Amino acid sequence: MPVLSDFTIEENVPLSKFTTWKIGGLARYFANAKTSNLPNIVKFANANNLKFVILGAGSNVLIPSEGLDCLVIRYFDPKAEFLFGDNSIEVSASLSLPMLVRVAASKGFSDLNFLAGIPGSVGGGIFMNAGIGGENKIEISQCLDSASILDSFGNLKEVSNGYFNFSYRYSSIQCSRDIVLSAKFKLLKKTNPQDAADEIISIVKSRRLKEPENRKNCGSVFKACRGVPAGILIDKAGLKGLRVNGAMVSFKHANWIENLGGASSDDVLNLIAKIKKIVFEKFGEKLEEEVRILSC
Repeated sequence: MPVLSDFTIEENVPLSKFTTWKIGGLARYFANAKTSNLPNIVKFANANNLKFVILGAGSNVLIPSEGLDCLVIRYFDPKAEFLFGDNSIEVSASLSLPMLVRVAASKGFSDLNFLAGIPGSVGGGIFMNAGIGGENKIEISQCLDSASILDSFGNLKEVSNGYFNFSYRYSSIQCSRDIVLSAKFKLLKKTNPQDAADEIISIVKSRRLKEPENRKNCGSVFKACRGVPAGILIDKAGLKGLRVNGAMVSFKHANWIENLGGASSDDVLNLIAKIKKIVFEKFGEKLEEEVRILSC
């Protein structure tokens, strides 16, 4: 376990404990990162011709059963730093989304309350352009002002919202190796802090009513299909309760796959393939995964 300046490289680390599904294989190499030492870790990887991948809060990701034969950099600190401006908040990308929402609300800003109940980190939220659909559709991109990013060579850049080319559950950094280090959000909806906090409680309660009690899941597995929530198609196909060993389509929400205990990543992947096949056969619709299947 070499210690290199301000970080440590571990070997053969189980990744299941870092994901909300609680499944997945080993990381050949592993490092915990903070905003302060992440550039050094990336530079170390490049200097040693070591492929690397970033893992955040692990809430929208599937780790393959065979693991990852590269350096996995876990960049997540649920209580990372934040700084308020007059009508903005700047935060580390390793901050958890729930903490971001609560901190903004504590100052009487409700702009980010729509993210209440969505797990993950700020960086992951930007990566996926997290948000809610339906009539009140709103995404994190609509609140993001600017960001500090680290490119694949370890160089720092300051970029504006447009750099990310956002669309539904997409940002351009899904196709690049850029890493968000910090983000600045516009805060315009000023209200009473208690009212903002009460709204968060109400949103979270509403979400929990629709979600399975089993927390070993990744949230929504598939993207909406031409505006139709994937859960509706999966439900209409009669797939609630469909299982592959310990992986099951939730009875509570058809777009969620639960780990009933002992499920493997292969079980989840096989179940995903079955769902896609049956939905296409019944409705002619091609489901696309929202969950990110991590690779080096």
